[in-house]
Amino acid sequence: MKKKYRFLYHLIEILPFKGKRLQKFYHLVRFYYKGNSFVIVRKDGTILTNPLRIFPYVYLKASGKCSGNKVIIAEPIKNGFNIEFNFWNGGNNTVNIGANCMVVMIAHIQGSNGHCVMGNNNYICESTLYMYCSGKTNFIIGDNNLFSSQIVFWAGDGHSVVNPISRELTNIGGNIRIGNNNWIGMNVCFLKRAKIGNGCIVGYGSVVSKSFDEDGCVIAGNPANVIKKNIIWAEAPPWDYNGQLYREVN
Repeated sequence: MKKKYRFLYHLIEILPFKGKRLQKFYHLVRFYYKGNSFVIVRKDGTILTNPLRIFPYVYLKASGKCSGNKVIIAEPIKNGFNIEFNFWNGGNNTVNIGANCMVVMIAHIQGSNGHCVMGNNNYICESTLYMYCSGKTNFIIGDNNLFSSQIVFWAGDGHSVVNPISRELTNIGGNIRIGNNNWIGMNVCFLKRAKIGNGCIVGYGSVVSKSFDEDGCVIAGNPANVIKKNIIWAEAPPWDYNGQLYREVN
C-alpha cells in the first residue's frame, strides 16, 4: 500500500492545496500512504474499498508514525453522519461503527492497539473522543443509545503521571463501556474506566469516572452517582408521550 501511493504522496506534498475538498483528498492519500485502511460495508453486505473515493461523511487524517490502523463503517442510511478521525503516533488501532448510526464526532486516537466499537442505531451529536492508548484501550458502545451534544469521551491521558521513587507509570489508560438503550445528556464527560449498564439516563454535565453496573437508573453529578432507580425512558418529549417506548431495555 505504501509503495502504491508513494508518487502521489510526494506529489501532493509539494503542491499548494487549497479548498476543503482538496485538503480532504490530501489527508486521505497520507492516511493510505502510511499503511492504514478504510472500508465501507454496504447494506447488502458488500465491501467498498475504493481507496481514493472521497466520502462526504468521513474525514481521515494520519500524522507521525502510524500504520496498521483500520476503520470499518457500515454505510450510513440517514443524513447527519459526519466523523473525523485523527490518528497520531501509534498503530494497529481498529474502529468499527455499526449500521443505522447518526454520528457527528471528532475522534483523536494516539498510541497503539486500541479498539473503538460502536453498535447499531446510535445517535451521537457533536461530540469528541480522545483515545490515548497506553496498553490495550477499548471504547465500546452497544446498540440503541441516544447521546446529546458536547459529550467528551476521555479514554486515557495525553501525558504521564509517574511515581517519584520507582519512576513507574501510574496513569495507564482505561476502557469506556456503554451498554444498550441509554440516554446521555448534554455536556457529559466519560473518563477512563467509566461503565454504564443498560436503559440508564446520565444527567446534564455529569462526570462519569467509575463503573455503574445497575440497569435502569439515573446517574448524575460530579463525580456521578446513582440518584434514582427503576426507570425506563422514551425518546418522545413529555408533551407528545403516548405510552410507547422507542428504546426499551432488552
